[in-house]
Amino acid sequence: MNKGSIVFVIGLTSLVAAAGTALAGDKKWVGHHRMHDNKMFEEIDKNADGKISKEESELAATSHFEKTDNDDSGSISLEELSAAMEARRANHLEKMFAHLDKDADGSVTSDEFTHRGNWFADADADDDGYLTKDEIRDHHKERKDRHRDGH
Repeated sequence: MNKGSIVFVIGLTSLVAAAGTALAGDKKWVGHHRMHDNKMFEEIDKNADGKISKEESELAATSHFEKTDNDDSGSISLEELSAAMEARRANHLEKMFAHLDKDADGSVTSDEFTHRGNWFADADADDDGYLTKDEIRDHHKERKDRHRDGH
């Protein structure tokens, strides 16, 4: 596969992933996945017009290719692709761990892992001891909005 083909595949993948965020309904995208995809869309949409042009997609694909082509050979080897994917996985795991470790003590307790504690009470808007789909959806939206706003 030549550099042009790889750039096209990476660009198409980036575009589809980013566009999916713009097109998908709330039922298909939830939590940190949606936030990540929104962030990716914003990074690709350089002129912030809410749309990704062919040029913006190609620029993102080229940038991603260049970051992955560690030896600047003009092609990506299996080892380079594996290293890039492993780095991305490690970064994702670190973020996930930090999110779960609510008290930032370097370990995740059962309560932190299973989201026990105040989560249920916070989501139970009418305090009836039950969670409806609407309460869960609203609670996730509220948490997402707070996280996006840095709170």
